Amino acid sequence: MRLRYIRPLVLIPMALLLMLPAYSLPLQTLVDRAFEQSVRMQNLELQKRDALLSLSRSEAKEEVGITLSSGDVSATYDESTNSYTFGTAGTEANFVLPNDGKTTISVGANALSWTPSTSAYTIAPSAAVAHTITYGYTDDNRKTLSNKSSELAALSTYASSRLSFTKSLYSLVEGLLTNEMNLRSVEKSLADQMLSLEQNLQLKLMREDSLAYLEAQGKISGLEIQRDGLTATRALLLKQFESTAGFAWQGVEDIPLPSLSLNPNPAGNSSVQLKALSLQLAKEELALKQAEQTNRKLVVGGRLSANSSSSILTRDSITGAASATLSSKPFDVSASFSTSYFPGPESFSSTLTVGGTWRNNPASASDSLTLQQMENTVLIREMEYNAALDSYLYSVADYQAKIASWTMHHQLLEQTREYNQRLLAQMEALFAKGLATKSAVESAQFTVAQDAYELSIHLLQGLALQADIQTTLL
Repeated sequence: MRLRYIRPLVLIPMALLLMLPAYSLPLQTLVDRAFEQSVRMQNLELQKRDALLSLSRSEAKEEVGITLSSGDVSATYDESTNSYTFGTAGTEANFVLPNDGKTTISVGANALSWTPSTSAYTIAPSAAVAHTITYGYTDDNRKTLSNKSSELAALSTYASSRLSFTKSLYSLVEGLLTNEMNLRSVEKSLADQMLSLEQNLQLKLMREDSLAYLEAQGKISGLEIQRDGLTATRALLLKQFESTAGFAWQGVEDIPLPSLSLNPNPAGNSSVQLKALSLQLAKEELALKQAEQTNRKLVVGGRLSANSSSSILTRDSITGAASATLSSKPFDVSASFSTSYFPGPESFSSTLTVGGTWRNNPASASDSLTLQQMENTVLIREMEYNAALDSYLYSVADYQAKIASWTMHHQLLEQTREYNQRLLAQMEALFAKGLATKSAVESAQFTVAQDAYELSIHLLQGLALQADIQTTLL
């Protein structure tokens, strides 16, 4: 790590200096670069795009549905006349309009035939239309609610994953800085112990066969074990960082002050909103199920057809028909009227048909149980929503306490760092006048350097807290 406001520390052994990066990256640059190079974040981007594409596909507007049928084409040979008759049956085009009533328009040729040898023909074109009108609750918002829920879940998951990745980077950087700080501390203690032992031996204050010498050797061995353990831990942390970020550790600088503002949404975060949408969806499904018991559907339609033939056995005619069917749980009523007109000796033929069905028990036991289950589902979704909102509000209060604690600790660290920097400046001035030792100056330098590490680590902890708050507020 390189911190611009820290003077070089002369006490750090060469082995540790070789382990530290020659230059560092600003923290924001490090995070941005990790977003670009991390395989995990690349996969997250692909998942987000796939989710939004699926959502766009489900929200695509319906268009006119067209179905074309060629029907059956035939060729019949008559041996007595040595001639062929060509014909078609079932040729039809159906159009379904994208409206609430699903208006259906059908145009067909019905039976067509033609005998080339005699020029005899038969044609029977027709056209029909049907439309459904529903009386009652028909606002089926399930698709809209489901799409909103899917979109909110996809976007919140993406944003939460980005924040989680950022926090994991902060944690790795914090671990590396903590490791460096502890290594510096252990190396300094080890150097101090070895120097003290050497001086005591030279001044004859300690003998190599004394208990004090063995005790000093034990402390040195313990510090060497700690140093080796921290060195091994550092190697592991470096691998973890490279695996997560996608590039090797280069050190860090310019760690910003976190923005620990907390402006909670009274409606809750995305988790609460998802519970609210789930509640609305359950209510919508219940309303639609209840409407099945009372809704009425009126299906109206009409048909116009004609028949023309050169055969004397088949009369030309024009036929029109209209129908209406009213359906509900307890009853069905239908009526239809048709009339045919025959040119030549003009004549009409008309038919009126009326029918109906009544049921004395339209709501079965199964329907009643289904409604009860759906009512219970609504109550469960409402309790889940209230629980999610309470949890959100509790988290907000908890983070307010964490923010206060972090802010207080940060102020104490700044105060300590400022005091130690003034002490270092005073010690350097005394050393220049010959009133302080070099070791005292180096000790003050070491303390200031450790303060910088502690402040950087604390800033990273604040940034991690900021990421947690942002995740909670998503």
